[in-house]
Amino acid sequence: MNESLQSLIEQSTIREEFFPAGCNGYPEIRCSFDKERFAELIVRECAAMFAREAETLRKCRRSTLDVAEKNRLAEGESAYEYAIELMQKRFNIKVSV
Repeated sequence: MNESLQSLIEQSTIREEFFPAGCNGYPEIRCSFDKERFAELIVRECAAMFAREAETLRKCRRSTLDVAEKNRLAEGESAYEYAIELMQKRFNIKVSV
């Protein structure tokens, strides 16, 4: 499995120790999976990825002298920023751009 997804799964897994009757003092671990937390982490990861891509385009745009390329890079940057804005509104998350 993808390491990034595995990490998100681990962050979304809730582990609780409990001591059932007759366990001789050794706890048992009950695991549950928080689907809402998993979905939130995926959305945050996607938004952060978009923010990194927008920043990459911003740096490229600043370093080029070609006006047509500057415009193309600005359009891509704007598209990423708009996608982040939509994700922030729809899923009520905060991502710095």
